[in-house]
Parts: sequence; C-alpha cells; structure tokens
Amino acid sequence: MFNLKNLFKPKEEKSIADLMKPFDELEKKSQPVEIDLPVQGNYQLDNKAFPKIPPSSQCGYTSLAVLLSQFIEAAKSDKFIEDMITYFEKNFLAGKGNRFGLSMVNHVFMAQFYLKKYGIDRQVIFKPHSGTLDDIIEILKKGYAIGVAGMMTSSGHFMVISGYSELRKAFKVQDPYKLFDFEKGKYTNQSGLNVYYPVDRFLKYLEASSLMASNNTKKGIRYYYIGDKI
Repeated sequence: MFNLKNLFKPKEEKSIADLMKPFDELEKKSQPVEIDLPVQGNYQLDNKAFPKIPPSSQCGYTSLAVLLSQFIEAAKSDKFIEDMITYFEKNFLAGKGNRFGLSMVNHVFMAQFYLKKYGIDRQVIFKPHSGTLDDIIEILKKGYAIGVAGMMTSSGHFMVISGYSELRKAFKVQDPYKLFDFEKGKYTNQSGLNVYYPVDRFLKYLEASSLMASNNTKKGIRYYYIGDKI
C-alpha cells in the first residue's frame, strides 16, 4: 500500500558545498604539478686564489651553499663558499691528500657541520643511490631544494634541483657550471641557473652517477637535502 507519509516527507537538500565537491575534486585532479622554490643559484667561483681547485671542481661547494642558503643568510655570498674551500680543502691546498669536496658523503658532513654551527634545528637526509623521481617530487613539494649528482662530466658533477614542472616534464635546476646541452652531451657557454632539464634525459645522467657510486649495482638517483627532523 502506498504510504502517504512518504509524499509529505521533506527532501534532503544538499548544500552548495556538497554540490560543488565533485567539481572541486575534478579541478584538483586536473591541476598539473608545478613547483618553483625560491632559492638563490650560485655560479662556481673562478678562484685564482685556489689554483689547485679549478672552477670545474667547485660544484660541490657551490651546490651545498645553495642548499644552506635556504636557512643561513650568509650562505648566499661568494665569501661563504670561499671560506668553505679554505677550511675543508686546507690539506689539499697544502699538497696533502685528496680533495675533500669530491664526495657527496662529505657534502652531507659539511651540511651538518654548518647547521650545527649556525644553530639550525634541521636534519640532512642522504640517499647514496637508488632514489626515485617520486622521491624528488615529494621532497620538492615539502619545500626543500635537493642536491644531486650526475655524470655530466667524466668525473661527475653536482647540481641543485629547485623545482619541477609537470607541463614541461622537466626539473628546474641550479647548475653552478653552465647550461648542459643534452643533444650534444656537453656544456654550453650559457648560464645554468634557473634552467629546466627534461626529466627523461636528465635521469640518465643521474642514474649513471648512482651506478658509479654503487659499483654498477644500483640505478636511480643519489641525493641529499636539508629537511625536518625525523
């Protein structure tokens, strides 16, 4: 039997927020990932004061300064990089031992050293090899630039990733040397600061560094960054 009560039962009206929710979700899904962190890029120093350390070998210190500059104002200056080289390459410049700044492990040590020196309550997270593209994007989403290593030269090269563009399919990079030409596989005379390196081509050079560091056993990306304490 038909229930007359149902006829007069008030309809449940959805709020405007409920009605708009499907459209909001659709809009969120359609938004491409675009990250551009406000870090200061630095060029490798042409230090005549350090004849044993040519500019092509200063990428590690320069990249480290870019990462530290997120938290330490002094790290934005050339003098900060010069002081790092003077302090950590003291033995090498005196003709004793190897260059300290050649190793990403040592970059991690130096980052921790300066965070402690300036009283910055942060942690250095290090991935010696096998990092993924998703790792990099998630770190960038948290607002942290990332130091990476790539075999752009026969001895390797250090750079900073400071952004990502899903539309461009590229990482925004602070390359302290110059602009790398992926077509020719060599550096140009153009600036490498605030440039976009295509993910697919860039990844091959990053993976080559990971393979080198792991004796050809691990691919992926080797990186470090300064983030929140775990």
